[in-house]
Amino acid sequence: MSIYLLGGGSAELVESDFSRELRAVARLAEAKPALLILGDAVAGAALAERLGASLVDASDVDAVRAAHGVAILGKDRRAIASGLAPISEALRDAVGGGAPYLGIGAGAALAGDAAILGGGEIGGVPVGPLGDDSEVELGEGAGLVDLLIEVDAIGGGTLPRLIAVAEAGLVGQALSVDAGTALIVGQGALVVQGSGSVWQVVAGDGSVTVSTLGAE
Repeated sequence: MSIYLLGGGSAELVESDFSRELRAVARLAEAKPALLILGDAVAGAALAERLGASLVDASDVDAVRAAHGVAILGKDRRAIASGLAPISEALRDAVGGGAPYLGIGAGAALAGDAAILGGGEIGGVPVGPLGDDSEVELGEGAGLVDLLIEVDAIGGGTLPRLIAVAEAGLVGQALSVDAGTALIVGQGALVVQGSGSVWQVVAGDGSVTVSTLGAE
């Protein structure tokens, strides 16, 4: 099964593929598709309705572990990370057992082992996004991929911050997904779909290298 990471926008870009995988897992369990939603409850409920899925109780760890699919939507990384923490192990078990994962916005940014939760300065030096003068804060993510993931690289102005985070030695390698773009992690090579790019940031010896992965 796959991990779908969108830098922003709607689920439309990958919704049919996610739905197909969700239903395949449910068929194996001989059950109606059960979808775990975190973050934007309104958008999540609409997604579940379109997919014909029931909603999993996020407070029930056993139910989370048995979910046929996971979708994390929204923008508030700190709030979503707080809700994710008590069930992160069960969520990893679900995805490790075959449940597809859909992360949009904060849901994509929280997919890695670590995540940038917010902030626009490092050591008092502004690094973006504009208007955020707090210190950059890193926290734990869902642990589904072994890279730090950032989103809305160009439109949201988060790429300069990610480069600065790498330059400061806070992360060795990271990917940032543009809005309207999906990074799909599956069994083979990484796949990029959509109108934008995925930006790869790698910290080296006294330098940071930035490159792009475009849609095929």
